[in-house]
Amino acid sequence: MQTETQTMLSHSISAMLDKHQPSDRLREGLAATNLWGALVELGLAGAEIPEAFGGLGLSFTDIAPMFEDLGRGLATTCYLEFAVMGTWLLHASDNLVAHGLLAGAATGDTRAVLTFSEFGSAGDPAFARTSATATAAGWSLNGAKSVVVGGSLATHLLVPAMQDGKLALFLVPADAPGVTRHSLQLYDASSAADITLDNACVAASHLLARGEQASALITLALDRARAALCHEAVGLMAAVHDLTLDYVKSRKQFGQPIGAFQTMQHRLATMFMDLELCRSAADVATSAAQHSATPQQRMQAVSAAMVTLCQCARNIGQSAVQAHGGIALTREYQAGHYFKRLTMIERYLGTGDDHLERYIALAS
Repeated sequence: MQTETQTMLSHSISAMLDKHQPSDRLREGLAATNLWGALVELGLAGAEIPEAFGGLGLSFTDIAPMFEDLGRGLATTCYLEFAVMGTWLLHASDNLVAHGLLAGAATGDTRAVLTFSEFGSAGDPAFARTSATATAAGWSLNGAKSVVVGGSLATHLLVPAMQDGKLALFLVPADAPGVTRHSLQLYDASSAADITLDNACVAASHLLARGEQASALITLALDRARAALCHEAVGLMAAVHDLTLDYVKSRKQFGQPIGAFQTMQHRLATMFMDLELCRSAADVATSAAQHSATPQQRMQAVSAAMVTLCQCARNIGQSAVQAHGGIALTREYQAGHYFKRLTMIERYLGTGDDHLERYIALAS
């Protein structure tokens, strides 16, 4: 049962996406910046920012379900990277410099992104080859971050780096000396960048957290993002299920709709059960990210949801392609694009195997 706030957000997102149908975006190549701008116009860039800084003051449980609508609309927005992770970290870090950026973040002018990914990291936030060295002017950062979604559009980078053997989190202006970005477009149309830090200079006041505090902040930011991704996956899977259901009702074989065959009915029923299982898992993960009594409980709940997500996404995506046949893989048909986004989500913040290992380690 949705709250009044969740219903209002859902209606706003749906109305916005009605103006930018998935088929139009696939045909016209509408960039992620366009949809990010539409979300900014709705005031959602500052959804979780306190009202004192110009935001809406909503909770994570308020905004997470709207990702289902974004999934249904096949929207690539970088909202997850900028708002759910980046802006939240600016506020949660309790750093005066970071807090000074919150007003800009509420208007969408400041776009901070967490650069957690490095080659070989497998999504582990505690893994970082990037190093930070103290200098007379502050800090010097050296290293490389790979496939940072939203990195080419960001105004600020939140960089995990090792400093004297401990993990630290730094706030780095994207145009700081020593920062180089190489823009990428991923196969689901997301905008990303490979980022190189070559003696990147950062002021001393831009150290946001260090040691266990930094690790806890980064892990929580990623778990929040995983919970939101579960909701997006639910929207994607619901859209794929609806497309497949409509198709099997109209596609005829041997003189009757293929949906009349018992095998196809069983396939659609299994897809629906997987969808509802993932919907429940998404709700549990969102509640855990906001209300868990301990970090261990939160991480277990989120990893369990991600394992469920990865299994259900693959089952539903493959079943949809098999039900459609070759048309599902054509550029003009939406089913294949939904499947590509589901595949991207399945690997984005740790694979199902990664989360199964984390769940087992936490339970032992």
